Amino acid sequence: MLALFAEIVRDVWKDRKALVLQQQNLLAERCEDLQRRKDRVVDAFLHEGKLDEATYQEQLARFTSEIDAVRAQIISNSVENLDVDGALEFAERFLTNPDGCWDQLSPGRRLAFQDAVYPGGLRYKDDVLGTGECSPIFKYLGEIEAGKHGVASPTGLEPVSPA
Repeated sequence: MLALFAEIVRDVWKDRKALVLQQQNLLAERCEDLQRRKDRVVDAFLHEGKLDEATYQEQLARFTSEIDAVRAQIISNSVENLDVDGALEFAERFLTNPDGCWDQLSPGRRLAFQDAVYPGGLRYKDDVLGTGECSPIFKYLGEIEAGKHGVASPTGLEPVSPA
């Protein structure tokens, strides 16, 4: 089950990276085009005398603003160099051996871990520590392990009873 999940995550990540790279290329082309147009404005003002000072300043500010906006988009759309395989390995260890993960965590990370396992938090009342509801993924995995998650035996493959 987790192997299938890992393959799906890898495929989605690969597709996402390809899409972002395509968008980054388009944004880079847009940025280069704006820079060329800005350079033409500068040339028209400085070397050709075709623009007055006010028009030059207005156009220069406009192109500078557009270039800055595109560069900001490039930065915000960048794909992190996430170690997907490492993240998936951790997720599998987390899901299949949460107590072992807990033991390896520093005290500072244990609260985040606890929140992931018990999103509703833990309860302490009358000197008794209780757990809230478990994360849905743990419930789902528990149902699969217990054989309760909608898996039925295929019909027609029953053993033949001796007559």
